[in-house]
Amino acid sequence: TRSVKMLNVKLVLTFLHKYGIAVSTTLCNAIVDGNREATLKLLWQVFQKWHVPAVIHNDELKREIRSLYH
Repeated sequence: TRSVKMLNVKLVLTFLHKYGIAVSTTLCNAIVDGNREATLKLLWQVFQKWHVPAVIHNDELKREIRSLYH
């Protein structure tokens, strides 16, 4: 049910917030509603927090992201 999904997502977001991932109050609803952009944004934040720093430097990553917008 939706209420179970909301509870599960809230638990995950609370855990992520505790470890320094920025989460908003509307993110839970967005994820449960299937908002692809919100879900991908959160996944990218998790990946960046725990995996990307070990693989590439932040400056390189920022430069690559900027190049996608210009």
